[in-house]
Amino acid sequence: MDMSEHFVQYQEREKLLTEIPHSPWQHHLKMHKEDPKAAYLWLAQINAGHPISEVRGWADRFLKDYGAIPTFTSQRQIIDHLRKKEVEIYIITASVKWAVEPGARLYGVDEDHVIGVATQVKEGLVTTEQDGEITWREGKVKGLLNKTNGVYPFFAAGNSSGDLPLIESATDIHLVVSAAQPGEHTYETEQEMLKIAEEREWYRHRFN
Repeated sequence: MDMSEHFVQYQEREKLLTEIPHSPWQHHLKMHKEDPKAAYLWLAQINAGHPISEVRGWADRFLKDYGAIPTFTSQRQIIDHLRKKEVEIYIITASVKWAVEPGARLYGVDEDHVIGVATQVKEGLVTTEQDGEITWREGKVKGLLNKTNGVYPFFAAGNSSGDLPLIESATDIHLVVSAAQPGEHTYETEQEMLKIAEEREWYRHRFN
């Protein structure tokens, strides 16, 4: 589930943002073809001028209105096991950080451990200025290392080509996961990642 996609569609549907193009997600996809990093940042920038508390409140309401989002028992089991071993857990996403935070809390991960695309917040208001890395591909690794003071993860998991550099950065355990069905927009990239995992003898897991 792409939280940025569903969140911006919620914002459009609820008319929360007035100065955005019609079909903002399609606008993002068009931008992505030309400049992926600018496209990811734009989804955060469109919140400029609004209090960060308001944007986070929108994200909370979006999740409640959306209903049950896909969560996987085995994913929760992995997180719970790592937490029992006192492992610090991070969610690194190319989505807007604020859109992902409510979903992360379902797994017991607080907002300080969500690393995603964001703009600077000044005097409580969202701005258009980039804050940190654009957490896409190599940016995911850079964003994590900025947070951990250069300490690489011993374990990393992901499902798309955008996660590949992050998974490669793990010092010990590399896990490729999949959940998409044929025809879903992440299916092809998951299949590509599963092939890479097989070639490199990484762990693979299918969420049901």
